[in-house]
Amino acid sequence: MEFRLKTKKRVKGLSEVLTLSMSAVKDVSDGVGVVFRKQQKTLFATEGSSGGIKWTRLSERYRRWKKKRFPRKKILTLSGKMKKGLTSKSDPKHVNCAFASKKGFIVIVGVQSKIAGYHEQGTLKMPARRILQRTSAQGGDLIVVANKRLIKHVLRAIKALDALKGGR
Repeated sequence: MEFRLKTKKRVKGLSEVLTLSMSAVKDVSDGVGVVFRKQQKTLFATEGSSGGIKWTRLSERYRRWKKKRFPRKKILTLSGKMKKGLTSKSDPKHVNCAFASKKGFIVIVGVQSKIAGYHEQGTLKMPARRILQRTSAQGGDLIVVANKRLIKHVLRAIKALDALKGGR
């Protein structure tokens, strides 16, 4: 289960113009990851409302079962593993990486979990509860962080190229 973020057209093709250092790629990925995890914590706390659509209520039968065995646990939180994988950088199932390709600069954040996929897409017996949903503003926040960090590294590269030209 992953959330992919592609940069806007003005940055596309960057990998063809210059080679970004590994530290630049990590910096962009880390910046987006921080915002993503914060958004995920809020999404779980509000049971989806902060992402624009409140998660579908549990069936009455399952709600009673869960309340009896796991009191005070919210929707999509039973053991807490999926939530932790989406909100904790240190969780082994958390995914946070980035790479530059001919299609642009791509950041991937999410969790390695089949269960997360079932919740995101829904099943025959369970409605979808979009754990990766974002409002336009939240998606914009992720893009702004990626672009700011990426532009910082592009400007550094341009200054380095200018210095090389001057040194010839």
